[in-house]
Amino acid sequence: MAINYNVLCKKCNKYFSKKDVSKIGYCKECRIIPGKCRFISEKGYNCGSNSDFLGYCMEHFLKIPFNKLKDQIKA
Repeated sequence: MAINYNVLCKKCNKYFSKKDVSKIGYCKECRIIPGKCRFISEKGYNCGSNSDFLGYCMEHFLKIPFNKLKDQIKA
C-alpha cells in the first residue's frame, strides 16, 4: 500500500503523510523547540513550559509512562 506524501510542513518545507503532520501544519521534528517541554498534545501543540527533566516540564514528566522514559534514557 503506497503512502501519500501530500502535506507540506510549514517550517522545513518537506512533504509528509497526514498522520505525521500536526493540525497546525508542523512535522514531528519541527514541533520540538529547544529548551521547551517536548510534550505534544492531541491537537499538535507543544507545552509552553520550560523543560526540567529529560526535556519535559515537571507536570508532564510525572504523567509519562515509565516504559517510555526508560526507552529514552537508553537511547
